[in-house]
Amino acid sequence: MNRDYDHSPTTQAAVDCYEQVFHQKPKTEYTVTGVLGYEDGYQAAEYFLSLPKPSDFIFANSDNIAAGIFQYYRNQQQPIPTIVGQKNEVVSRLMNISTIDHHYDEVGKNAVDLVINKKVQHIPVSSEFIRRTGQVSSI
Repeated sequence: MNRDYDHSPTTQAAVDCYEQVFHQKPKTEYTVTGVLGYEDGYQAAEYFLSLPKPSDFIFANSDNIAAGIFQYYRNQQQPIPTIVGQKNEVVSRLMNISTIDHHYDEVGKNAVDLVINKKVQHIPVSSEFIRRTGQVSSI
């Protein structure tokens, strides 16, 4: 995650969703903040593999982070856990990593239209889970 729970609405949403599904908050040792890109993802993967019970699922804040995690596991010749990124970036297509597409292009277009038309309005845009078959077998 980019920022901690107290400072990030998106981190709050992800943690709250986890809690809703699993009826508990994620264990702090399995939550890494300050992860912004590929290199950070690579370093986070090193940390995850150092845990007594390595993760079997990793939810990354972006596809670039997911790619760094994926590559570290591959370089260490370790079993690759299920990894899901976000944003549907090119790297997730190239590396066949599942992702969540929040359709930011549509969100941006809607925002520009609202500004141009001087409107204040809530326009929902649904996110889409894109399952890629490369390394994902349990979703």
